[in-house]
Amino acid sequence: MKAVDSQALRERREALRRQLQVQRAEIALRIDPPAAGLGEYPRSNTMRFLTQRPQLAAALGSMITARLLGPRAIKGLAMAWSVVGILRAARRGRAD
Repeated sequence: MKAVDSQALRERREALRRQLQVQRAEIALRIDPPAAGLGEYPRSNTMRFLTQRPQLAAALGSMITARLLGPRAIKGLAMAWSVVGILRAARRGRAD
């Protein structure tokens, strides 16, 4: 009886291992899709990252910019961009 139980447990353990391996492989493909072949666009890792994960690249870029420039500089840039928008709108109003 004990030998049968240990054999059944081994089989269940192996089945669970195979299932976990399949799940890990699927997760790995989702996290890091296979790279394009040589000669295919884009060739550089940077461009692959930017084109395959644009949301992540934008978030990472904004975080790096915030760290490098600091909040005061970002507020200044946002203010300057707002002024440019106002000037463009005023220029369009004159052209009409």
